[in-house]
Amino acid sequence: MNYLIAVLRFLLLFAGWAAIILLVLLILVLFVPVRYRLRAGVKDEGSREEPDFSRLKDAASCRAEMSWLFGIVRCRLDVPSDEEGPVIYILFIPVRLGKILERKRARQEKKPDNEAQRELDRDRQEKESTAESKKAASGSNKAGFESNEAAAGSNEAAAVNSEAAEHAGNTARPKRTSKKSESVFRILELIRDPELERARSIVLKQVLKVLKMLLPKKWSADADLGLGNPYDTAKILEAAGMMYPVLQGHVRITPEFEIYRFNAALKASGRLYLFMAVIAALTVLFDRDTAKLRKELKKFRG
Repeated sequence: MNYLIAVLRFLLLFAGWAAIILLVLLILVLFVPVRYRLRAGVKDEGSREEPDFSRLKDAASCRAEMSWLFGIVRCRLDVPSDEEGPVIYILFIPVRLGKILERKRARQEKKPDNEAQRELDRDRQEKESTAESKKAASGSNKAGFESNEAAAGSNEAAAVNSEAAEHAGNTARPKRTSKKSESVFRILELIRDPELERARSIVLKQVLKVLKMLLPKKWSADADLGLGNPYDTAKILEAAGMMYPVLQGHVRITPEFEIYRFNAALKASGRLYLFMAVIAALTVLFDRDTAKLRKELKKFRG
């Protein structure tokens, strides 16, 4: 009896600690933000009289990084990608996804000799069986050729009559709309339905909340810009001046009016709280009007 009580105590203690650990992990996942950083730039340092936009693709580079829980889990992606490809750091240990994918491809390319021999044997057997079936079918076709010629005349007459009937039926039937046009009409009806107006507003509001949370909290851009002539460069500066309330304190442009030059650097950083995305999803899922909208969408898919 004492042994059974000790086992039960151990199981209860283990279940309690497991529940506490899962609760702590859930709190960390929901309330510890996922931070991201973006670094992008273009370095076209050659001074020319005319712009050469084809060089911008080769001169551009970008690095995106994401981290969670003080950098215990990190992810890095470079464009253009290097030989290592995306890298994930778990407990500060790098996991290079590019090398893992290369190993899988190498394993798939290197097939064992036994499997190759089996495939050759299967191909031979299939060829032999198809040759035998063709020989058997040729004999039966010769025997049935004469009967087919006799039935050909009657079939031609029946085909003429059926074509005439189909032509008459097609002229009487209304033209059917294509599936794409029908789907467009159904989407427009779903958008204009007044009963689903509140559901559409709820979904749009929650989506905008999530998108607003994804926007970077800090960002800056620095550029040395020249398009080869004063007119085009002045047009860019005029457009930037119209957006001065938004760009103030974030963007700095150094103009070049006589030559082409495009050196730019962009930095952005932000964070994402998962609990806000979960709240938005639950708001959409448990609302009655959005449930009606989901039913209509299921009918549309069906």
